[in-house]
Amino acid sequence: MLQVQNVFVEPRGQRHLARVKHRDFQVEEGDTITLLNVFKSYLRNGQSSKWCGKYFLNARALRRAAEIRGRMEKLLVQCEVPVVSAGRDVRAVRRCLTAGLFVNAAFLHPSGTYRSLRGGGGGGGGGGAGPLPLHIHPSSVLYTTTQPQWVLYSEVLHTGQAYMRDLTVIDPDWLTELAPHYYEKATVGDL
Repeated sequence: MLQVQNVFVEPRGQRHLARVKHRDFQVEEGDTITLLNVFKSYLRNGQSSKWCGKYFLNARALRRAAEIRGRMEKLLVQCEVPVVSAGRDVRAVRRCLTAGLFVNAAFLHPSGTYRSLRGGGGGGGGGGAGPLPLHIHPSSVLYTTTQPQWVLYSEVLHTGQAYMRDLTVIDPDWLTELAPHYYEKATVGDL
């Protein structure tokens, strides 16, 4: 779902209705779990373009996501890696995302902005004169909610400010547990 264009469609004259329909998929755990909800619902509804239209979703993007998933599943089978679903265990999915995107962790700074833990904030490690202030992108399901203390992001969009996109709410203890080679307990714990 992170490899396809935006699945949420907001046609002129129907933006409010589209946003109402999109709320059916939104969860407090963030954008990635919201996207997972959309994808699972798309599959449950027979990958129907009509269903996509009803919920103002981009059928082409969802079809592409299903193709990518099919290829990934085929690779796992070829490599004899068991294909196992997390089922309804959203925590397991968030932990998995943390294991893969650990360099893109950010915490809510007392200033009200987010800060990356390492480097310049543009994607995790390396360089820069310290952590760059990061903001939740206005398209995020977390934009108008109470700001979570810790998030992962898949990318940073630089406009007038640095906006994090595709957010997942995480537990900071997962960073030291799942990426001890990158994070020290003291560093994460101090924040």
